[in-house]
Amino acid sequence: NDEQTSKHLLLTTLFKQSFYPSLKGEAKEAASIGHKLEVPFCRKLDKEDPDFKAAFQVGLVEKIDQPWVKCSADFISITSGGDGGLKLEITEMKARTSVTTAGLEHERVDRINAERHTTIDSTSPLFKDYISSRAEALQLLHHALAFDSEFVRHVTGDRHGQIISSV
Repeated sequence: NDEQTSKHLLLTTLFKQSFYPSLKGEAKEAASIGHKLEVPFCRKLDKEDPDFKAAFQVGLVEKIDQPWVKCSADFISITSGGDGGLKLEITEMKARTSVTTAGLEHERVDRINAERHTTIDSTSPLFKDYISSRAEALQLLHHALAFDSEFVRHVTGDRHGQIISSV
């Protein structure tokens, strides 16, 4: 039956995508550098963005009542909301570790005239311009689903700990 086949295909696809392949060589080194830069990026964000109030590292989380929805975000952040209150953001840090990837990120920010720290709605047609990597965009949306959060933040920076953009 089509419903059974569709469910099986969906679950098989999700299961296959649930595990990262082992990284090797330059990719492994870049991932290691990126992981080490998460806290420095967070400290830099605290200094640069007046709306940024606090951040907490979390491990693997599971959505209540949907145990198959799991993720591990880099930080849960508290920021000032537009109404004067506080809001919760799920924050993902991404390091552009090579001169080439950092340069491309700077070019993207310049091309769209993005402010260094800005907010954009995930339903905006401009979302794909601000988050150029489809995989990173999907990761953010998955975080929003898992944490049942309206707000996510995508921070990119270079290998020297400088933030390129924060959306």
